[in-house]
Amino acid sequence: MQAEINGIDKKNLVEAFAVSCTYHAGDSCVAAVADVSCAIAAGQRIALVGASGSGKTSLLHLLGGLISPTAGTVRWPAMETKQANLLRSRSFIFQNPSLLPPLTILENTELPMLLTGEGEALARLRAQNELEQVGMIALANKLPEELSGGQAQRVAAARALSIRPALLLADEPTGQLDRQTGLELIDRILRAADYTGAAVIIATHDEDVAARMQRIWRMSRGKLEVDH
Repeated sequence: MQAEINGIDKKNLVEAFAVSCTYHAGDSCVAAVADVSCAIAAGQRIALVGASGSGKTSLLHLLGGLISPTAGTVRWPAMETKQANLLRSRSFIFQNPSLLPPLTILENTELPMLLTGEGEALARLRAQNELEQVGMIALANKLPEELSGGQAQRVAAARALSIRPALLLADEPTGQLDRQTGLELIDRILRAADYTGAAVIIATHDEDVAARMQRIWRMSRGKLEVDH
């Protein structure tokens, strides 16, 4: 039996309707996402593939609510009835460095839980467990500047998983890892999602990563092709 995800049911976690996202560069406009409609339900495993610059990162940010569309609508049906859980219902693994420099690795990992009201003892225990799962517990007291790019990426994944989100969005989470370590990280992400019933969408260039997902969505010049 799957663990409950913050009281969220099986409705669509996120829905996008004719969504566009346009950036201005001088006198020109760049359509990073162009008239995209899609939906993600609990438990889905989606690989988002496409060339660099195709709009994958922008779409992830739209689906997670990090940025607002310049046209269209994004909504989160299964989350709107649980306003107190909105912060912990969505979690990100960013492609770029995202750890807070003044905090240790352990403190970085437990921070999202503390911000959402988790008790200190449970947050510390869960953070330690997640770091152990990604092979980073031995460096728990190090600062981010003492880590390699690949190590920092594993810590970012542990931090994202620590709050047991309903929707996990990951942007090239294996980009700085060797093949074996990268696939082990994907396995950890999918095991965690299997336990909670979370939906996972991963933007990736890695065919081996994409092959581990249930569905493949392809982006090209801001347009999305969704398999059925």
